[in-house]
Amino acid sequence: MKEKAINLNTREVRGLHDGSITLLLRVIKPPAPWVSTDEGIDIAVAIGNIKCPYSVGDRLWGRETFVLESDLGDGYSEKELKQWADRPIKSINGGCEWGMYHLIPHYRATEPEPNIVSLDTDDDDDRTRWTPSQQMPRWASRITLEVTSVEAGRVQGVTEEEAIRNGVNGGCLNCGHEQPCGCNHPEPNYRDSFIYEWDNENLKCDHFANPWVWKYGVKRV
Repeated sequence: MKEKAINLNTREVRGLHDGSITLLLRVIKPPAPWVSTDEGIDIAVAIGNIKCPYSVGDRLWGRETFVLESDLGDGYSEKELKQWADRPIKSINGGCEWGMYHLIPHYRATEPEPNIVSLDTDDDDDRTRWTPSQQMPRWASRITLEVTSVEAGRVQGVTEEEAIRNGVNGGCLNCGHEQPCGCNHPEPNYRDSFIYEWDNENLKCDHFANPWVWKYGVKRV
């Protein structure tokens, strides 16, 4: 079993928490040179030569947008720390000068604004300075997944069942809101809603490009 990192967006984090997501899709990143055709990428030539980043049985730890709060100088009591029992907390021994203090992660996908501002900020803006998911340390991750299946396919070939497993809500293809929404569009299926979400999350690789993707079946550990 191998443990690897995977970046998660806000919708994926929420869907993994509420159990609505059991399938994650990632654009296949090809090595050069690719063989291009009118249909896009020639799967017979290219896909078979690409190593998939994740395999069945791998453990994935989720990286998401976050910020670390420090109680250095204030020192939360053990009772106060229990309010964050749902997440990992790192204890650090600062020696004789600082003593024991803690780093508490906060997550943008599921928390209200915690107003945690960097100490080197000299303006009056007290909004949190969120840290990109790519910089999350392993210890701060709250999501661990196991890969249960791996397939390759095209975005336009995603089925209704796969769209549901991707956690979309079946909303309007025009505005993304649940029906009735006032757009006067026919009620869409989940696949239409998946396409809407995909285009919002993949601006440089929308469904019109019909990219090849890895389809990872996952379950929470």
